[in-house]
Amino acid sequence: MTNVFLNIVGGVISGLTLAALVGLWKMLRSFIREQREANKRNADSIHSMQRAEITRMFQRVVEDGKPVTVEEMEHLDALYAAYHGDGQNGVGTLMYERIKERAIIKTRTD
Repeated sequence: MTNVFLNIVGGVISGLTLAALVGLWKMLRSFIREQREANKRNADSIHSMQRAEITRMFQRVVEDGKPVTVEEMEHLDALYAAYHGDGQNGVGTLMYERIKERAIIKTRTD
């Protein structure tokens, strides 16, 4: 009788353990999926801001012909490296290249 009882209890515990592990696995998969989606949204937002900054510099340097400081050009180079490194190209690359071609670097801030 004791062996039968222990087998039943062992089976119940094994079943509960398996159900708990399956539940935890589903929760973990859901969490990972949500995190990936959130990361994608964040990356899209960052790319949008990078593109907006490149566009702003393009308007200022190419369209308006205004000079920029060395620091602003260094900022643009770092910004574009991140933008391009994340696989963003196309029009952003064209704008960056035009900025680099036409930029007038000012060394004084007055």
